[in-house]
Amino acid sequence: MAINKAAANPAVVKALGGPPRERWLVTGNLHTRTSKNRSPGHARLKIRVAGPRGKGKIETTAEKRAGQWVLTECTITFADDGNAMNLLPTADPDPPISQAPAQ
Repeated sequence: MAINKAAANPAVVKALGGPPRERWLVTGNLHTRTSKNRSPGHARLKIRVAGPRGKGKIETTAEKRAGQWVLTECTITFADDGNAMNLLPTADPDPPISQAPAQ
């Protein structure tokens, strides 16, 4: 899911010179439910990626909700300049609440 998010981002594809490819080693942890008091699943992964013109590292956190994995955090950091980019859409802030008196 995280690599698909990166591949769908034109800025990532441009920086790497093409769609990101997973490199040799993925690190992190994955937990599934072991008791009734724990969430159904949680994962935190670091995925090294590369393209023809650059390399980077995707760091992602996901939770299993209603049987489906959902990304809760997903960023890529480019190796050449250290710049990081959020790969998840950011929610618009809540609209202001009117303080006008009720009529």
